[in-house]
Amino acid sequence: MQPIAAQHQNLAATVKVNALSEKIYLSPPDIGLEEQILVKQALESNWVAPEGPFIGKFEKMLGEYLGKEFVLALNSGTSAIHLGLKLLGIEPGDHVLVPTFSFCAAVNPVLYLNAIPVFVDCEEAVWGLDPQLLEEAIEDLIKQKKEPKAIIMVHSYGMPAKVNEIKELSRNYGIPVLEDAAESLGSLYENTCTGTFGDLSVLSFNGNKVLTTGGGGALILPDQESYDKALKWATQSKEAVPYYHHKELGFNYRISNVSAAIGSGQFSGLLQRIKNKQRIFRRYKEQLKLPGFTFFDNVGQYISNCWLSILQIDSDVCGLTNLQLSVELNQRNIESRPVWQPLHVQPFYEKYSSYISGTAEKLFSAGLHLPSGSALTDKQVDIIAHTIKAILGEK
Repeated sequence: MQPIAAQHQNLAATVKVNALSEKIYLSPPDIGLEEQILVKQALESNWVAPEGPFIGKFEKMLGEYLGKEFVLALNSGTSAIHLGLKLLGIEPGDHVLVPTFSFCAAVNPVLYLNAIPVFVDCEEAVWGLDPQLLEEAIEDLIKQKKEPKAIIMVHSYGMPAKVNEIKELSRNYGIPVLEDAAESLGSLYENTCTGTFGDLSVLSFNGNKVLTTGGGGALILPDQESYDKALKWATQSKEAVPYYHHKELGFNYRISNVSAAIGSGQFSGLLQRIKNKQRIFRRYKEQLKLPGFTFFDNVGQYISNCWLSILQIDSDVCGLTNLQLSVELNQRNIESRPVWQPLHVQPFYEKYSSYISGTAEKLFSAGLHLPSGSALTDKQVDIIAHTIKAILGEK
């Protein structure tokens, strides 16, 4: 099969371009006046390093929103996963159960610790870890005397995973869960916020998230002891003496005061941004009721923040693939891209064990992210939908 990058290049060469004058991005930051005011305060105070009053303020806001006391703000969600795995005692050679249907940031920290990822496919309803395959993987590893030491549970595109089933496996087999809620701030499972279900939980505030600090993340911890330990690691493992003294490896993972100021300002508009993303999703559904099109939607107690609106395309019905439509849209200044390519088929990860049903590969061949920024207007959504219909009409 031709590599994806080569397919993009070949398709781009044949696209009939009728581009918008201004590009519509996939999920750009949505920054308001309050963030600008607070950043100005941070700069005027000269607190621009990974220290300063906005960091504690931001952590308190996150904690109050989630109903959690111990929140550590960091420079990325990836850093938070790394420290979370360290707190769970992951060591070289340990096996960690991870989703194949995810961005690589959910898995790479396992490799930072020289541990071994074991990939598990997703299920079809909410695209999280498949509990049946997860149990099969656990049983196999136990038989091989390679008892898994952690499960990384990701909420895909803001949609909560099958939390109860995964946590039941966690309890039955004594395997802790690190909850990767990077994409799902504001999503609900059984009326409870994601980011509160793991033994440890992680958030991301990357520029494309529903709440951004430009780049940043947070680790949600169970107690003061684990908070203090993670904070020490995140600040180069400096000992409490009046000079630099180190007894263990540390990392430069703390968030900056300027980034925390942005995050503090973002809180006042968080609920509205989530509502906007959910409105955008509903409008896509209304405007694109076409044969061969379906949307990744809420199911019962699983309520997504609609971080990204995902269109699924039946190419046999539509006459073009998700990749073809993506290229056509991008050539017209509308940013889009196919959903996550399963990690277990990618060159860097294919050597690791995997438990696969084919669901993630099927989703990759059908799913497409549509522009979903919270500042997107109804008019812009309508333009995108009209453009998609026009492209279909050309095929």
